[in-house]
Amino acid sequence: LKACLLSASPIRRAAALQFTQRNTIRKRYVHDSFREKLVSLGYAKNESVAKGMEDALAVSFGIPREKLQQQPSSADDILSSLGEGGLKALASSVEREIAMNVEDENVFVGTVHIEVPHHNLKFDLKMKQGQNLMQLARDTSEGRELLGEYVECACGGNMSCATCHVYLDGDTFHELGPPCEGEVDMLDLAFEPKETSRLGCQIVMDEDVDGMTVTIPSGVNNFWS
Repeated sequence: LKACLLSASPIRRAAALQFTQRNTIRKRYVHDSFREKLVSLGYAKNESVAKGMEDALAVSFGIPREKLQQQPSSADDILSSLGEGGLKALASSVEREIAMNVEDENVFVGTVHIEVPHHNLKFDLKMKQGQNLMQLARDTSEGRELLGEYVECACGGNMSCATCHVYLDGDTFHELGPPCEGEVDMLDLAFEPKETSRLGCQIVMDEDVDGMTVTIPSGVNNFWS
């Protein structure tokens, strides 16, 4: 564009510059308005959470960020498909991820016992307070090495797949409370769901569930592949 502007007449250069400026302003406006929409609808508490949600949506749905910014209809379609429950879950996940990036020596670190019966495998992992099973499997080196292959999380924690489906021990299942309607819908599509089935992206470490046992199912239903 710069080379074209240098070779063009003054009038054409002025027109091209005006077009570029309008296009840049339009992109910025659409980009900001999408984040503002997330905040105004009450899904994001602030700009940082809104940005994290926007990034996660772009990655999860395989949409280039530029398209998400330039085509509000694409963003609206995604928001509609996730529904209120999915958006709230995504916002909570982003908030926890932001909190996890803030170093705190006083943060509680618990233990989760992982059992993989079909591979005759058992191992323990450390899990910070506020961290969910998806983040453990995706964002920590030990979690990626040991747990990553069993907790895929194809949707990125948006509760729009069942690839992080696991079984909990009875005490932990009751301690966490019942899953929301959106999670129940996904669990209905999971591989061999049981009474103690949960999505890993919704299992959050706290002192009350320290020492939880998570069992990996012998199969997975991935409707994203």
